[in-house]
Amino acid sequence: MNILIVEDDLLFNQFYSIFFQSKGVDVVSAYSIAEARDILKSSAQFDAIVLDNQLTDGEGLQLVPPLIGQYPDAAILMVSANDSADFFLQAYASGLDDYAVKPVNVDLLWVKICRAVEVRQLQRVSRQQQAELANWVAQEQQEQALAVHVLANLTQRLQQMPAYIQVKTKPSSSFSGDILLQQQGQDGSQYLLLADSMGHGLAAAISLMPVLEVFQSMSQQSLPLSNIVFELNKKLNRQLPADRFVAALFIRLDPRTLELEVWNGGMPPLLIIDSVQKSILKAESKNMALGILDEQEIDVSVEKFKWTTGSYAVGFTDGLTDTEFVGHGQFSADFLAETWLKQPEEAFQCLEQCIDGLSQTVDDISVFSIHFNQYFQSLLADMKVHDKKDGRLRLDFKTMGSALSQVDAPLKIVQTFSAYGMPKNLTNTLFSVLTELYLNALEHGVLKLDSAIKQAEDGFSNYYLLREQGLLSLTSDDFISLTIDWSMDNNSIHIDVVDSGEGFNYQVMNEQRSTDEFFYGRGINMIYSLCTEVNFKGCGNEVTAVIIG
Repeated sequence: MNILIVEDDLLFNQFYSIFFQSKGVDVVSAYSIAEARDILKSSAQFDAIVLDNQLTDGEGLQLVPPLIGQYPDAAILMVSANDSADFFLQAYASGLDDYAVKPVNVDLLWVKICRAVEVRQLQRVSRQQQAELANWVAQEQQEQALAVHVLANLTQRLQQMPAYIQVKTKPSSSFSGDILLQQQGQDGSQYLLLADSMGHGLAAAISLMPVLEVFQSMSQQSLPLSNIVFELNKKLNRQLPADRFVAALFIRLDPRTLELEVWNGGMPPLLIIDSVQKSILKAESKNMALGILDEQEIDVSVEKFKWTTGSYAVGFTDGLTDTEFVGHGQFSADFLAETWLKQPEEAFQCLEQCIDGLSQTVDDISVFSIHFNQYFQSLLADMKVHDKKDGRLRLDFKTMGSALSQVDAPLKIVQTFSAYGMPKNLTNTLFSVLTELYLNALEHGVLKLDSAIKQAEDGFSNYYLLREQGLLSLTSDDFISLTIDWSMDNNSIHIDVVDSGEGFNYQVMNEQRSTDEFFYGRGINMIYSLCTEVNFKGCGNEVTAVIIG
């Protein structure tokens, strides 16, 4: 820190100098207004100026305007024996940062100097940021049209919502940093992503683009929500600058269990409102936004909620709760939940009208509502009644060597059965069971990966690293054989999976899967819940399962 002392009393000037130098400060002294004006003509720069008012050649207040002109970022503090209120007001009106009355307590003076210098530095940083922001806005306006066009083409299909999801958006400019995407998985589950990228305009658009491909491809394959979160965070962490991130709310609706899975990272709470039981649940953010934490630090575990046909799920970005609505003020999460409880059928329309009434917003607004009764009706509509057919379709499918990492065997098989008229609800169940059995055979049988690896602090990332390494080392001796036998008359499916691995102790696995103390085994529990029979055979490298539609 550099300090200029303007004090005509030699003793006080030296006293100040010695004290400030003991604090590691570089000091320049002036003993009159004339000497101070000479210093103004030099190239010297100062962080703070200590100015006496009663100088031999005039009042120190005369120096304030030229000091501010020469050193606009320097803090100016006056010391004087004059303690009248009128003088204080005059001094502050001239542009002083602070004031000390003689006799001066130098420790207190030092605290005042440090505080004033810090404030000045913050003001300087703020001005710089404002200037940078102005430049950024000017550039963003020139490129908005292109960004909107490109992103609209990329997201058009993913933003076409089913009838049971109502959506309202209002961007703060011609381009929104919010995005709402949906995708139905191969197993019939419904995925939804509401993301709020840091910033606005083009910068926000660039941050969101990596999200599109990953969300679409992984949700289409009906992968677990935790896997999608993990992969998206990894991609954003690698591709985004350190000062960029994406707050995100992930939702998965499981048509078989009637469960709602949620992962919330940096977003307002998801409201789960039961209009019949008059209850409100909140899926609060328990995680940081995507793109901040590395693979070892992020928690990808999801929350699960049961829903009923009288339920609604309402999600929104902070632009909604931060906005002042004329006649209403700000809409808190509690206010929104109570509105849905009182008027479940009209609540969304009322909210739409309020948003439409805004002339402008300071932040992008996005809000959606899932009507679970309509969702349930859509599930019933999909379960079309099929005339009983006499017939049987058996498919033998074997993958070997490098094909194990290149072919999505469960998807190919399910597509084949679907083409032959298998009911959609049965197809969805087959896909879920077959995918889990196939991945279990590949990872634990062929690649010999131990799920206990996932229990370590960085277990998930290490597990998938070993998985990738194993896939690169496959040989022609490695294989997985699948046999699927569908009886059309009673819609029963018999599945047989054999892998080239050494097997495992499935009796121990059966004991472990009954507990919640492991990061693994939940997939096996799902298989048991969806199948009427599950039997491991031999050394554990063969499993049979039966599904009754």
